[in-house]
Amino acid sequence: MNGIVNDENLHCPLTSMVALIDGGGEKKPKFVKKFCDMMFVVYVNNEMFEEAIGVFEYAYENGLEIEERSCFALLVALKKSHKVELCLAFFDRMVKKGVEITVHSLTTVINGLCKKGEFQRAKALMDELGIRGVKANVFTYNGFIDAYIERKDFEGVKEILSLMERENVNYNAVTYTLLVEWYGSCGKIEKAGQLFDEMLERGIEPDIYVYTALIKWSCRPGNLKRAFSLFDALTMTGLKPNTHTYGALITGVGSRDFAK
Repeated sequence: MNGIVNDENLHCPLTSMVALIDGGGEKKPKFVKKFCDMMFVVYVNNEMFEEAIGVFEYAYENGLEIEERSCFALLVALKKSHKVELCLAFFDRMVKKGVEITVHSLTTVINGLCKKGEFQRAKALMDELGIRGVKANVFTYNGFIDAYIERKDFEGVKEILSLMERENVNYNAVTYTLLVEWYGSCGKIEKAGQLFDEMLERGIEPDIYVYTALIKWSCRPGNLKRAFSLFDALTMTGLKPNTHTYGALITGVGSRDFAK
């Protein structure tokens, strides 16, 4: 199939390919549905997005379906290609055609909107799908938090944290890492440390990213003792320091006046 879509001599319209296998009857055999789904995925993998959407439309016009996981693959590919508007348009097609919408698909679209700063559209979409029973999860909210922090919109961060509390959505390791970075950048090292302790109390294993963030911000006010204590703790857990971890320590040590 990759050869068919990439070779100009072999490439032909989907309808022609289907005509070769459907037997000419009005009722499409099960293999046609599978064939369309496979062609859809091949087009997605080759970043031939318009062709993939064409397969989607053909399938539903002929009483067939494209699997949800295949549709999700297109949403992810469109987001990675920064085609947010096309991603949102295809998501709308999915909803209208009755494709099962999962929180993973919802989160992918919302994250794409947040990266563009389209927070109101993202929230409206989250509310709309929430009414339909597709509830946002911690990964959805992390997308909002990450985008707000990137824009230094701390009021936006607070709004999302309040919403998470209202919806009883617990933080995960990524949430804590984002918040440690946020509070650290604001000079609120004690609050960042409290969040780290809260992670441990909740039984969430800190990863190298949250350790590195806390080490970095501990070094800024000159608290090298705490920074090295954290470094020892992360190595004892079996984690491996990365270049950012060592860089934070080197910067912290370099800021000390050893002449004194």
